[in-house]
Amino acid sequence: SQGREHIEMTGWRDDISKLLVKIGSKKESEFFREPVDWEAMGLTDYPIIITQPMDLRTARERLEADYYDSALEAAADIRLIFLNAMTYNAPGSRVYVYAKTLSDFWETSCANIIKMEEDVDRPASVEEMTHWVDKCHRISAEDLGRVLKLLDNICPNCLVKRSDTNEVEVNVDLLNGKAFREAAALTNTILPDIVLASSSRRSLAKSSAAASAAAAGNSQGAATAAEEHAPAN
Repeated sequence: SQGREHIEMTGWRDDISKLLVKIGSKKESEFFREPVDWEAMGLTDYPIIITQPMDLRTARERLEADYYDSALEAAADIRLIFLNAMTYNAPGSRVYVYAKTLSDFWETSCANIIKMEEDVDRPASVEEMTHWVDKCHRISAEDLGRVLKLLDNICPNCLVKRSDTNEVEVNVDLLNGKAFREAAALTNTILPDIVLASSSRRSLAKSSAAASAAAAGNSQGAATAAEEHAPAN
């Protein structure tokens, strides 16, 4: 039993180590291989904005030193590398795009290492995010305000506040898995899936009825047109 546990424990370390090598060999990793030398680069606000710096070398050294007790702990540090980069750099910048690319690669690859049901920090999938955004568009402005207030408390970096228009946007790239699930849970209490499904069925029924009526009208029109253009005997 102890032997099997040892194999399982070293197994995830080996898998993550190999994955870090793959990530480090990609051209997109050039900004993330070493700690950010913010002093040499003159980035005086970096330690103010990024309070938990992380890089691939540090994550690899921690992994080799058995610093992590679980794959989830290692994953948290690796995700932090890309989250920090997207937090500090503007969307669309090369660093941001490279971070997003490697983040997506990590999430796809680590799904084979970490069980999805255990990975509470796993970022939302495209389907999960699309579903949540759709709900946010359906709830009232007051309820949406409750969701934004929650995000402001638990994940303020994901909110983009525009002073000129007083609008608040959510940068979903910066919405970590735990914050997303809390926001999704709140949204689901406001608009449960069963209500959304019922609403969707009613909308679908109306659309089907309208389509049937339109089809019937088109058929009638087509029949009339055929009669008008039929050759005389």
